Amino acid sequence: MDKKFEDLPCSAKLVLKVIEMKGRTTFKELKEETLLPDRTLREAIRILKERGAIRSKICLDDTRTRYYEISCLELTEFVDKLEKEDEREIMRGEEGRKI
Repeated sequence: MDKKFEDLPCSAKLVLKVIEMKGRTTFKELKEETLLPDRTLREAIRILKERGAIRSKICLDDTRTRYYEISCLELTEFVDKLEKEDEREIMRGEEGRKI
């Protein structure tokens, strides 16, 4: 796995996960889903775009609006890996409570 995705800040990982789950997403939708402040969300989007993780497209209905979507297969595999790690951590936590 390329290191350019593994060292993402938590905010960028959250944005990435939301985009993966929703598909094509606007800034407004990301803000509602992540509950991140505007500045943090803009920074996460900037980082993800710089690393080639997401791309933005202009909405033809309203040119002030941009859509964000995942831009590479390698990243989709990384998000799947994160999801599996989260599931393992949840399972470990549940096992700890049973004891």
